[in-house]
Amino acid sequence: MFNNDSLQQLKQLKNDIRESQDIAQGIVRGTSGKFGFVNLDDGREVFLAPDVMQRVIPGDRVEVTVTTSGGEKKDGNKTKIKLTGKLEKLISSELKEFVGRYLVKGKGHFVEPDVAQFSRWTFVPPKNRGKAKDGDLVRCVMGRHPYHHEGKGQAHITTVLGSPEDSRIEHSYTVAKFQLPSEWHEHTSALCEAAKTELTRIASEREDLSALPFVTIDSATTQDMDDALYAKATDAGWELRVAIADPSAVVPASSPLDQFAQARANTVYLPGEALNMFPDALALEAFSLCEKAQRPVLMCTLNINTDGHIERYEFSEAAISSQQKLSYDGVEAFLAKGENAAELSDEIQASLQELNKIAQARFAYRQQHSLTMTHQSDHELMLNEQGKIVDIEKREQGMGHKIVEESMLATNICAGEFLHKTGAGLFSTHGGFREDRLDNAKLILSETLENPGEDIVSLAGYQKTIKELNSKPEHAGNLGSLRRMLRPGKLSAKHEAHLGLGLEYYATVTSPIRRYQDLYNHRVIKAALKGEATKPCSETLAEHLQTQLATGRQAVRQMEQWLHRQYLADKVGSEHEGRVVLVNSQGIGVRLEESGIIGFALMRQNEAKPKFDQKRLKISLNEQDYQPDQVVKVSLLSVDKDQQSIQFKLLAG
Repeated sequence: MFNNDSLQQLKQLKNDIRESQDIAQGIVRGTSGKFGFVNLDDGREVFLAPDVMQRVIPGDRVEVTVTTSGGEKKDGNKTKIKLTGKLEKLISSELKEFVGRYLVKGKGHFVEPDVAQFSRWTFVPPKNRGKAKDGDLVRCVMGRHPYHHEGKGQAHITTVLGSPEDSRIEHSYTVAKFQLPSEWHEHTSALCEAAKTELTRIASEREDLSALPFVTIDSATTQDMDDALYAKATDAGWELRVAIADPSAVVPASSPLDQFAQARANTVYLPGEALNMFPDALALEAFSLCEKAQRPVLMCTLNINTDGHIERYEFSEAAISSQQKLSYDGVEAFLAKGENAAELSDEIQASLQELNKIAQARFAYRQQHSLTMTHQSDHELMLNEQGKIVDIEKREQGMGHKIVEESMLATNICAGEFLHKTGAGLFSTHGGFREDRLDNAKLILSETLENPGEDIVSLAGYQKTIKELNSKPEHAGNLGSLRRMLRPGKLSAKHEAHLGLGLEYYATVTSPIRRYQDLYNHRVIKAALKGEATKPCSETLAEHLQTQLATGRQAVRQMEQWLHRQYLADKVGSEHEGRVVLVNSQGIGVRLEESGIIGFALMRQNEAKPKFDQKRLKISLNEQDYQPDQVVKVSLLSVDKDQQSIQFKLLAG
């Protein structure tokens, strides 16, 4: 038996040994191979051998003892010592639920996880297989983590989603993969009915502006109409009124309906079916600015000069009744060709004409005083009853789109300034160039502009730089490369500029049925109008909403890509025109002009090897350069459903 002194000495010895070791924590990262890495909290990268990777899952937080392997590797111009890691402890594992494909190999039953960097088959024990069949798509939970069981993890099937050939399997699988909320609690029906009754009462008590010829302009199939527009000419220019649906009138903060909406964060428009932020009875009916139905609204009234400058604006509460539901195509036909005039009242016709003039003036003003973006064409997927693509329709932006876009931008600019004055709200921000790409951006600018200057991180400096580039069409390729060096936009609880739009203030308020940040901003604006105290939004809420927005976009993108692969499966050999959207050391990503489908063209041809310029995002082959936004011709080489890839072949010319 050890006495107390001996035990204390042994404990001290263990502590001394531990303190002499390099022990650190980090997150496991998988690779396309069997090995992996741990990205340590201090920025270092530790190699995990295949046998060690068997015991962990990408995303796990672990503790490792770091050792030096003695080797070196190049990272740009720097030489790094290779580090290896010995697993000491599993701290936490994020992977609780996932989807994948059910596989039967002999007597073994497995799930092939559809999880980034985690390609290892996971065993499914007999009692946890349900009725899954070989090839089925399933949802499961990680029943046993491999760390504690010599690398032998287990998955338990919770739901058999169906066969890959089933109707609308793409939708149910995408919802399960990204864990998108798609069902409502039973008691939401009662909450919706109560909200409808209260909404009618509130609308009847507000200033009634139903006599004004407000109209909604949206896609013909849209049911969740957030905004109605009306404009008239004035001596100095125009008065523009933007009536915005007002869910906040009957959805108090922290109420059950608010909690549901906050959890979802936004409406996710998956191909063929939307997952609404509010229950359909509210999103598509009670809250929507339906034709001939009185609704409470948050009104933004703008006085705009003939040069497009917003002279003044005012937010207020009111009630309106949209006089007509118009489509983008219908507005385009009326304004461009005078069609459909008989279906529109004189008052609506006059308002549409003024709205069109406002849109032109505002666009010209933004070109001069802020920044305008080049729009990609929209591509609408036409699905059959089985949820598969039968056709893809390309839709160009016409006058109707521009009217709505300029009206929404103007309103959100005013909202950003108003919320900044209150010291509260959720702001839509954009920080310009990524820090890790700033030197590369400056290099391109030094080769493109005569006097590029150094200030490209401030609003004024960024604006000046982009305007100079836009004035030089011969350098469109460099501008395309620079766009790929920009940060994504983000939501922020504190005011920051939106460099991408060239604006000092920007906060969205025009889609409160579809976006929670807009609903939140409505509450702040209305509190300020009533003289109530406002306080800054929490960064936690901003981060949650940002994460949900990103998840929704990723879900839509992956489902579209799945449907695209099916659509192209029988079109191998077809030729297309497209635009470069991605450049890396292997080749270029190309988006097809007529369909919006994205695939990849490998650049290596026989013995010819491409030259990749990472700093300028340019790749060259046979003395031909390729950069983002460049137009190219390709043929469809292959569609690999298992590898989830579309391969193009570059064509001459």
